[in-house]
This record gives sequence, structure tokens and C-alpha cells, in this order.
Amino acid sequence: MSPGRASQCRSVVPSCESTLPVSENTEAAGTRMSARVLETDRTGIPPDQFLRRVGEIFEDFDERRQDSGNVSYGVRFGDLRVFAKTAGRPSVGTPLSHPERVALLRVLGALGNADERAVKPLAHLAHDPSPAVSRAALEALGRIGSVAATARSSLIGVVIQTADEETRRAALAML
Repeated sequence: MSPGRASQCRSVVPSCESTLPVSENTEAAGTRMSARVLETDRTGIPPDQFLRRVGEIFEDFDERRQDSGNVSYGVRFGDLRVFAKTAGRPSVGTPLSHPERVALLRVLGALGNADERAVKPLAHLAHDPSPAVSRAALEALGRIGSVAATARSSLIGVVIQTADEETRRAALAML
């Protein structure tokens, strides 16, 4: 990383078999390999094995370094660094079950993205029997709705206030 440049650390949220993007802020370096991580839905192998195949693990945070039951990794793809957080192993005794940890990580991924494509899975998680998962999903839905409303309001403001016809047409096309 160049001096004076902010960290390029991106995040993914893999469970034992899946990955979910948290941040869509891409950099040119490492994009091909990191895209594989972000686009992978199921791996069929443990997360550390998958991450070692597509990048270089430079740090790991397992049960010896945290007590949540989650296992996290720092992974490097060229100059791009990624933070991968997993729900850990099902056998680890923690306040939340393994499925609840997986669900919360997915909710956090959607929350980090503030992506409208996450609305359907979050709406499903809002009905989860675990109050922790349900509340986290509802919070994520609220944030996504807030971001979408703010963006729409800004576009409407441009349509109303801009004198430049080309800019106005572009804003209208986004509505």
C-alpha cells in the first residue's frame, strides 16, 4: 500500500460454506482473485482452505483470540487486503448457535452493503425465531430503506433545482 493512502481492507462474510460481500469498494489490484471470493456462494470446503486457494492469509482470529465462536481472517490479493469473517465451527460453545452466528453475519453483510438486493433475504430473516437475528435483520432493513430514501430525495432535488437539461435527464433516468 502506498504511504498516505487509506487501508484498502474489504470484508467478506463466509460461513462454513459461503461468502457474502460486505463492502463493494473495489481497487484494481487483486480484483480478479477477490471477485472470486465475493461471487462465491458455496465452497464445499472449510473457509480457511478456500481462502488459501484464492489468496494469502496474513492473519487469523480463532477461538484463541476471540470468544464469539466466529473465526476471522485477513487475506491478501496482490495489493488488496480483505477481512473475511466466518461463523466458525458448529461445535464451538457460544451464546449463539452456529446457525444464529451464520444468520447474523449475513445480516451484517447486508447492512454493510446497504444494498437493496439484500431486502428479500433480510425480510426472511426478520421472521427468524431467534430474537437476536430478527432484530439485526430489521435494523439492516431500516438502514437500507433510509439509504434508498436519501438517494431518491437527492435525485428529486437535482431534477427540481438543476438548470442543465442533460443533468436533469440523467437524474430522472435514475429515479
